[in-house]
Amino acid sequence: MSKECGLLTVKEIIRQFLITNHYDGLCSIDCECACRIDDLFSCGACVGDCEPGNEIPCDCGEHDFHIGDRKP
Repeated sequence: MSKECGLLTVKEIIRQFLITNHYDGLCSIDCECACRIDDLFSCGACVGDCEPGNEIPCDCGEHDFHIGDRKP
């Protein structure tokens, strides 16, 4: 929570939503960027086209994980 006003930050609100709705993280609409719930906005930005998703198997060899719209 923000120490100054006692309100949640946007990052905290999104994290709570993901936890409450059983999502693993976020993925951009074009699937070029993804972040896990424990490392939200690892790209350095809160991008407006990110959607909630769940971790799915990664077989591309370029990433450690993928976030998509289905459970593994």
